[in-house]
This record gives sequence, structure tokens and C-alpha cells, in this order.
Amino acid sequence: VYTLAKAELELIYNANGMAESPLFTPYREYLLNDYSQFKPRSHYTKNDTLKSYFIAMMWYGRMGFSLDSPELTRDAIIITGQVNSLEAGGEKISKLYSDFSAAIEFFVGEVDDLTPYEYTDLIKDIYGDNLTRGHLADGLMLNTFIDTAIDKLPKPRIVSEAVLLFDDGAERDKLLKQLMQFRFLGQRFTPDVYIINQLTQGVGAPDPETGQNLPSMSTALMPINIISPGNKIVEGYVDNWVLSNAPDSDKIIAKKSKELKDEFAQYNETVWTQNIYWNWLNSYRSLLGGYGAGYPLFMTTDAWQKKNLGTVLGSYTELKHDTLLYAKQSYAELGGGGDNPDEIPPVPKGYVEADEVFWSRITALAKMTAAGLETRGIMPEYFGKRYESFIETCGFFKEIVGQELGNKTISDDDFEKLRKIGFVFESLTAPLPGEELTDKERRAGIIADIHTDAVEGDILYEATGKPYIIYTAIKDINGTRLTRGVVFNHYELTGPLTERYADEDWQARVYDDKNALPEADRWSRDLIK
Repeated sequence: VYTLAKAELELIYNANGMAESPLFTPYREYLLNDYSQFKPRSHYTKNDTLKSYFIAMMWYGRMGFSLDSPELTRDAIIITGQVNSLEAGGEKISKLYSDFSAAIEFFVGEVDDLTPYEYTDLIKDIYGDNLTRGHLADGLMLNTFIDTAIDKLPKPRIVSEAVLLFDDGAERDKLLKQLMQFRFLGQRFTPDVYIINQLTQGVGAPDPETGQNLPSMSTALMPINIISPGNKIVEGYVDNWVLSNAPDSDKIIAKKSKELKDEFAQYNETVWTQNIYWNWLNSYRSLLGGYGAGYPLFMTTDAWQKKNLGTVLGSYTELKHDTLLYAKQSYAELGGGGDNPDEIPPVPKGYVEADEVFWSRITALAKMTAAGLETRGIMPEYFGKRYESFIETCGFFKEIVGQELGNKTISDDDFEKLRKIGFVFESLTAPLPGEELTDKERRAGIIADIHTDAVEGDILYEATGKPYIIYTAIKDINGTRLTRGVVFNHYELTGPLTERYADEDWQARVYDDKNALPEADRWSRDLIK
């Protein structure tokens, strides 16, 4: 056992891409484990404690006890029994497990694999209330458990590992059934990864209707096009991506995209607000929904929709960066002051982007987050007041937007509050007592891997660089003026599967070697003057 564990740990700490797992591949011959996933990334590179937490959670989230292996299934049954029977620190492990899982579910979503929850009831059905060593040694009972689990328990909806299995694009359910497995703290289902997974394919048969295979690589434009359908700007860029990167898959992508749009069109507000992750995606739908009569002229232009696409993708990068450890990833298998003036100058008249629905959704999301943390008793110290301040600020923005859209006079007091709002946001992101912000944390450049192309050996990344400056000309009852703000600078790029990029790797390119940066997004290039 020591030799096997040592070999597994060496692969984990080297984090060099695909390899057979010394512990798991003997029982799942088709498995190639992606050890590059164990490289600490996102918020988990600050110290050794966070790095160790990242590696441990990645192990619990990715290593699966497959139902097609009697040995691994027996291990999963034993683990479930331990969760339900043991204690730690005077508390039942089942309670600790439940609280921890529920907190992650509130942030990200439900587990996309089988867990102790599903196995507990099935163990009672097959083995009774008292599981014994004799039961575990009974091969017939174990086979009954496996057959019943495959027949009755939910299949995963996302392929999240590299496996040497035939991926029939027309019958993805067959592959997902083969991948049914228990994971102790499985990674979570998210709708965007589900979309990417449905629009990519490993080695397998073509779709019988179109005669085409899906590509093994994707783009973040795909989920955005499904989540907020009907945006001609987004659709145009998707078509361009397909033409350049997957021309032989145009018909099957169009077919699958329509099916996904029909599926997502059935989701009501309850679905879109079920957790923080879905709620975050929900805010994008107003930004890309288009603006008609009653909105400022500049917001009705194609240029503004391109700007909003950059905003959405920049925010999406931050979402993926923040949830990188817990959400499943899609796989295709294989200054100084001057003299006091004699007169006080007029207060600068700023502007809030006039999207009332967006500000309503962001306010609701902030309230939901704060309430959820308080209810679960996990609101971090010092953060309660920050949530209150952020919610109040979003409400203020919504009030200003209402006045802008109604072409009403905004008071000097409100304009002055708007001028100083940057100080509020600075206080929201200030380090906690005893901490200090590192250069990495002060910088806007971040990177997150969102899809693995095991066929070609590539990883798809979303990233942000130094923000752009944007100018908008405003003319309303409050006067004609030129306003200035900042917008995301988004990048999409690929890299080799041998190593995953962390923020430190990306920031070295953004801030130290501009020549190493990939080309800017097409929509950004269209706007830059």
C-alpha cells in the first residue's frame, strides 16, 4: 500500500498532465487521470495551507469509485458507512459532512456524482440496517447493489475526466451511464459547463442526422449564447468561431445549440436564482438582452452590445476563477493637491449604466448571499457590514438609474455621492485585520481553466488583463458631458495539457512581458480606437 500511495502522491505533486493512477486505474482500465488539475490555482496559492487544502479537495472532488468496479464500489460502501457511524470532535461526521456540502451547494450547486447521500438509502435497501463484514464479502449482494444503483440512481450530466471510452455524440447518455461513480466530495454541476460538455465530443461516432462530429475544443461564447439567446452580436461571433475552428461541425453545433436553447427557455426565475452561481449567470441575461426605446442612444448600438459582451466574459472569468475548485470542468475525452480655489467648482456629474434589471438582480444576489451565510452561521467576521454597504450601494445605483431613464434632475448631493463611490468599493475590498494585499491580489489579471481537450492535449482558459478605459457622451436634463469609466479586458486562450496556468503565470505575461499576450478579443479590437 505504501508503494502505491507514494507513487500516487508523486504524480499529484508533479502535476504533469495525463497518467494512469496507481490506485484507481487497476480497477478502471479506461481511466487516465489528469494530474495537472492538482496544481494549486485561483485563490489557493497564497500559502502552504491553502495549497494543501486545494490539493486535498481536488482529490476528494475528482477521484471516483466507479460502479463498474466491484472493488471500488465496496470501498465506497465502506466510506458511506463511516460517514454515518463515526464522530469527530464530539460531533457526528454525517452532520459535519452535511453542513459542509450544503454550504458549497449554496455557492456553486449540486454534486454531479453519487455521494454518501444516495448510497445510504440504497445500502439499507440491499443490506438492511446493519452492514456487516459478511455482507461486504458477499459478491452476489454487491452485484445486486451495483445493478440497482445503475438502474435507479441519477447519472452524471457532465463528462469531467479523460477516459479511453467511445464517445458516441448521438448517445451521450450511454457514456454518462458508464461513468456513474461515487465521489466523496464530488465537484458541482454548473449550467455553463453542461453546455460546453454538450457541444464537445471525444473520439466517437458522428451524429446520425447531420453526419458530423462535435469538436473537442470550445469557447466561452457557447454557454453565453445559450444562457442569453437571441443576441445577434454574440451569434455572429459564435458563427465566426465555428467557421474558423470547427467548420466540419457547423450543422451538429447548430442542432445541439437549438436543443439547448429550447431546454434553457423552459427555466423559470426559481431555477435561475437557485444558488449564487446560477444567480450570477442570471445577471448576464439583462446585459445581453438588448435595449430599446427609452434608453440612452449609445446603449442601443451594436458597439454597446460588444462592450457588454466583454463585461459578461470578464465577469464570467471571475466566476470561473472563484469556483475553480468546486465546479466540475468539461472534458472532451481524450497625486498631490493644489491651492484652494476662490470658488468651489461644480460637482462632477457622473453616470451609472442604465440597466435597471441588472441592478435589481445584483442587489437580490447580494441579499441572497448575505442571508444564506447568516442562516448557515458562516458569515465571516467583519463581512456583515461590507455586505450591508454593498447592498446599499447597489440600491443607490438603481435609484440613480431610475432617474436617468426618467430624465429627471439628479441632486448635487447624489452626484457627489456618486463621485466618492470609489472609496466605498475600496473599503469593501480592503484586507482584513492582520492581513495585507499581495501584488497578485491588487492586480486585475486573473486566469481560469474552463475546459480540457484530452483529444488534442489542450486546455481552454478565460483570462482578464489590465482594464480598458471607456468614454461615453451623455446628454440629458442634467447636462451634456463626457464620462469616463473602466471595463474588463478579456482574453480567451489555450495552453498545453502538461501544465495548468495559475494567476502568477498569467500575470507575468500581463505585467512583465506584453509581447507574450494573446491577441485581444475580436469585439474589443472592434471598439479600440
